[in-house]
Amino acid sequence: MNKIAEPYENALDIVGLNYYYSTYELDHKMHPNKVIWGSETQAIRFYQSWEKVEQLSYVLGDYTWTAY
Repeated sequence: MNKIAEPYENALDIVGLNYYYSTYELDHKMHPNKVIWGSETQAIRFYQSWEKVEQLSYVLGDYTWTAY
């Protein structure tokens, strides 16, 4: 979550992050009451992004693009 999108994200209970699975922990520290989901992730990084879903209780899931 960033400063530009913050006004929009503040109104949401669930925030979708595109391609930023590496920032889930930081985003959760900044907004501990939000649920996160990977709204777009890359197939080539599927294992890394899915690990976050399994490890972090506040990450709801992951949508991976599998076609080009």
